[in-house]
Amino acid sequence: MVATSVNRCPTAPLAPDHAGTFETTLLHGLAPGLVHLERLLSLDDAPAIDDGLDPQGAQRHDRANPLWGIFGPDPRRADLSKGLELVEAIAGWLAHSVREQLAG
Repeated sequence: MVATSVNRCPTAPLAPDHAGTFETTLLHGLAPGLVHLERLLSLDDAPAIDDGLDPQGAQRHDRANPLWGIFGPDPRRADLSKGLELVEAIAGWLAHSVREQLAG
């Protein structure tokens, strides 16, 4: 039996995160109508308050940060056109993992 998570795919073209470019791009590849980046403040009006810090760091727990609760690269910079590529990479990896388990 295979039990895993999409963020464990070693061949994904993006590093896993929470609500950052990875999850935003993945969701756009699966259900583009659910992604509404326009609801976030613009980069010009509200740049990330990271000052070179880890984008998954403690500053993202600060409600004053425009990216509060987003742990990963700024999703406003996501290339949503890569969504299907990300879905295919993860689906292929998952299918391969299941086939290996069934064969073994």
